[in-house]
Amino acid sequence: MLHSANGQTPGYMGKHLTIGYSNNFFPALIGPTAKSQDVGINATHSFNLEYTIKNRTNLCVSYQRLKTGVDFNYELSEEYVDQYGSYENALYRYRPKSRLPSQLISNNICLGLKFFNSGALAPVGKYRKFELVLLFPKLTYESNAFVAETYSYNYDTTYTLKKNIGTGEYSFKSFALTYTFGRQRVLFDRIVLDYGFQLGVHPIGMLSYINSDLEFTTSSNVGSYSRALTNQRLLRYESFNFHIGLGLLAF
Repeated sequence: MLHSANGQTPGYMGKHLTIGYSNNFFPALIGPTAKSQDVGINATHSFNLEYTIKNRTNLCVSYQRLKTGVDFNYELSEEYVDQYGSYENALYRYRPKSRLPSQLISNNICLGLKFFNSGALAPVGKYRKFELVLLFPKLTYESNAFVAETYSYNYDTTYTLKKNIGTGEYSFKSFALTYTFGRQRVLFDRIVLDYGFQLGVHPIGMLSYINSDLEFTTSSNVGSYSRALTNQRLLRYESFNFHIGLGLLAF
């Protein structure tokens, strides 16, 4: 049974607060997911509070959690002294034991406003939503999984070297701006159905693409590499998402 909101005061039949869960999802066309190097689905879980402050306006606060994978292909070229005292060069490549991609987890706080179209009354009808997303991502990798195969021309010998690089875990802070256009319906005077499409911009991720070359690294600064890799993955993750959610009119 579907009802439309009516009345002169904000809210639906005297109820102003909606508590809900939603999911933003989109195919991972570039980059892995948390479970696979192959194409999969990006998914962001969100727990939401929305309060009707005007006839056509909702104030929105939410907590999000996303988990995805990254291609961590860090390489380090470094000089070393072999067992005979000769200087040699080794190229350390990342060779993790796990078959899973390196993991990127972000806990996000979102603040936004939802504006319903003319002729509608919140929380029913078509809407536009503008949101600030505060991102707190953490990237993890196997810090002891760097291996170099090097050859000594002086002694005609091949060496396998192993090295720990970095801490294996780096946390960052950034933000994104999102715009959602969608529609809400109220079912049985209690359940709010919400669906739409979201566009997002991650400014720091855009700058990271412009300023960084991640194909080959000769610096030992794996922290900067991790930051650039994280920002670029979040840029792709936030760009396009379908949105669907269910909420409960609380009071």
